[in-house]
Amino acid sequence: MVIESDRKFRHIHDPAVSGSILTQHARLIQALLDEPALQIEVRCTIESDGQQTRKSRRPLARMIPCVLSIILYGPMELFEEIGEFFQDYDMYLQDPRACTREVKYYNPHRLSSADLESCPMTSDVGRVGFLEAGTDLLDAPAPPDLLALLNSQGDLAETDQSTVIKTSLER
Repeated sequence: MVIESDRKFRHIHDPAVSGSILTQHARLIQALLDEPALQIEVRCTIESDGQQTRKSRRPLARMIPCVLSIILYGPMELFEEIGEFFQDYDMYLQDPRACTREVKYYNPHRLSSADLESCPMTSDVGRVGFLEAGTDLLDAPAPPDLLALLNSQGDLAETDQSTVIKTSLER
């Protein structure tokens, strides 16, 4: 699929397969199209409602609801700006289901993307255990008794601030 404009998309090899983008997403789509440093990969997934479409003797244009999945590829210089851009639209980037490129996977809405050296390749995104790559859940310590901690009069031990959090936190 390819996005032709802020309101239209079409199949790359079959121009007869095309669709419309909802009006409420037009400004967002146009902003993505206007950024020359971004490359966009689009997938269209047909929403199946379990109903059979009526077959006709003559081919007619049919409207079938679908979901567009957009994968963005761009330079690291746009990492934070892209994250803020989508947050302004109250949208948060999700892990892609499939990518055609084998590149480092950075997502500004994932805490794990803050350590750029340890970010996985796109082929690892769908792999089991991706969320906690390198962590063996069987060796995880048992969680503390939170109610006992809240009822205690002792001070809680402090921990170092994560490098992911840019704002200086109070004690």
